[in-house]
Amino acid sequence: MIFMLGDSGIESLTVVPGWIKLITSIVVLGIGAVVAIGYLRGPFADVDPDPASRGEGRPWRRLGAAICVVVAVMFVLGIYLLDGKPPPRIFLAYWILVLVLVFWLCGLALKDILHTRRLLSAKTASRGLADILADCQREEDESEDRS
Repeated sequence: MIFMLGDSGIESLTVVPGWIKLITSIVVLGIGAVVAIGYLRGPFADVDPDPASRGEGRPWRRLGAAICVVVAVMFVLGIYLLDGKPPPRIFLAYWILVLVLVFWLCGLALKDILHTRRLLSAKTASRGLADILADCQREEDESEDRS
């Protein structure tokens, strides 16, 4: 749909058929639901016994899943509710709110990336220390065997 700003507000130059809106709505809501279920239920909970990797120490993952659902619902509502000729301020405020939520979601993703990197570096460092201690123990055992 192409919009043009006129004297009386936003004017639509083309009309999108209803079936395209319906398919777009179903796809967007479906993706939002799959992402939310994936994070809220944790399909990998049985595979990995480590609570940190399941996201239990990361409350922002649940917040991100909730925001994803809210954005999906707002996107669909925006398609249907703002289809007519809404006042420009309402139209702009609504889509800015959706955009702010999307940026918030991206910020939560960056926070999760940094947290994951910190966890992986800590695991690598502790594994390296364990290997060093094992090598020292092995050398000590070998020196005792020689004596």
